[in-house]
Amino acid sequence: MKKLLLSLAVVSVLSSPALAAGWLYNDTVEPSTLSQQPVSPCRVGKATCDNYLGFIQLGDCSYEAAMRNGKISHVNHHDTHIKGWFFYTHITTRVYGN
Repeated sequence: MKKLLLSLAVVSVLSSPALAAGWLYNDTVEPSTLSQQPVSPCRVGKATCDNYLGFIQLGDCSYEAAMRNGKISHVNHHDTHIKGWFFYTHITTRVYGN
């Protein structure tokens, strides 16, 4: 039983988002375009969350939360900033629009 639990723990740690994002350190921005309209955004909404060990995620870093925080009804584009250190990841979602 101990070997099975240890194996499951190792597999889950190796497949965690912290390792996918960068095992020791990661600081990336992933841009995305949601609309093809050439609208200059006048508002920015941010939402953040933290991930520990790939198992525990606290906070709300969804697009909906960022839209609520910025009082945005029409989204032009968004980006996601991922910053992490050894099994800890801080995720910030920014939404731009009107």
